[in-house]
Amino acid sequence: MKALASRDYAQDPIKAAETNVYREVSEVIEGNRLPIYGSTLSADILIAFVDRYYRCIGVQPNRNSYSVEELTYGLRVFLHLACLKYINIAPINSDAIYYIDLDDLNDFLIRSSLESSEQMRTPIYFIKAHNFPINTAFSSLQYLQAKRIRKIDRLFGIEDRI
Repeated sequence: MKALASRDYAQDPIKAAETNVYREVSEVIEGNRLPIYGSTLSADILIAFVDRYYRCIGVQPNRNSYSVEELTYGLRVFLHLACLKYINIAPINSDAIYYIDLDDLNDFLIRSSLESSEQMRTPIYFIKAHNFPINTAFSSLQYLQAKRIRKIDRLFGIEDRI
């Protein structure tokens, strides 16, 4: 944290502290610099991701625990296949670069399945999510794998969710 200016602190210490904390938190959030520490935070982030995008990663929703192996498969294999399926029905883009919104992909997967064996194009694509910082899901998974954690549990039961 940057040091508080002594004049600001002397005049209104509460306001100076609030301003400093607000600035630091804003920089972290706006810069997507939120580090992932701890298995509990990582598990919570992944479970929230599963709750929202379970169709996109092929995982059964509303469970109290998930194996890291199935989440790894979902994020690294199933999500890729779902994106390719989604792109396969999209009009051909001249530059072959696509931006895929996870919410749109989720809606598409409600109406479609990945079971067909169509010949799929393999273009370059980027995934974004307006309602969830997707990079935190991948960072959380990477953290859990590095710590050799094999299973994560929901902190609160399904019935406790609002």
